Amino acid sequence: MHQKLLNIGVVICTVFLAACVATALVKETLTINTLMIENHSSSDLNNVKIKVEQTGAYASCGLVLRGRSCSTTFKSKTYQGNPVFISWEHNGKPQKVGPLYGEVPENIKVGSDAAVVIAFNSARDVSVHFRY
Repeated sequence: MHQKLLNIGVVICTVFLAACVATALVKETLTINTLMIENHSSSDLNNVKIKVEQTGAYASCGLVLRGRSCSTTFKSKTYQGNPVFISWEHNGKPQKVGPLYGEVPENIKVGSDAAVVIAFNSARDVSVHFRY
């Protein structure tokens, strides 16, 4: 009888351990399908160009008026964390910034694509973030 109880106990422990292994967390991946360029600065921006050198991805907007935005969509992709390089003209003078990186959101919405947002907070302050 004691041996049967011991065997049942071993089986129960094995099942619990197997369940722990089976429920290991899978890292969620961030997917993107939109690029937005937002101009929060006090002046218009000309010839805004965004490039991801590692992948060759490229986008541009000829004019982004102050307080406005420019956007484009593309086929859903997994965000790879590559740096972004941005160039533009401000008051006729070429500007450039990079590499810039977007911080992956803590709460990734599985099954939903995020937008990559390039925000010009001023003519020289540019940030990258994600928005659902």
